[in-house]
Amino acid sequence: MSDALDKISQKVDQLLQVVQNLKIENAGLKEENARLKDQVARLGKEQKTLTLKAADQSEQVRTKLQSVLNRLDELEELAAG
Repeated sequence: MSDALDKISQKVDQLLQVVQNLKIENAGLKEENARLKDQVARLGKEQKTLTLKAADQSEQVRTKLQSVLNRLDELEELAAG
C-alpha cells in the first residue's frame, strides 16, 4: 500500500512540475505573441506609408508625363501651323 501511495505521490509531483513548466512556457508565448502583434502593427503602418508614398510618386510621374505630352502637342501644333 505504501508503494502505491509513493507512486501516486510521484505522479502528482510530476504533474505539478508539468503544470509549472506549462505556465512558464505559456508566459513566454504570451510575451512573444505581444511582440509579434506589435511588429505586425508597426509593419502595417510602414506598409501604409510606403503605399501612400508610391501613390504620390506615381501621381508625380503621371503629372510630369502629362506635362511633357502637352508640350509635345504644342510643338506639333507649332510645326504644323
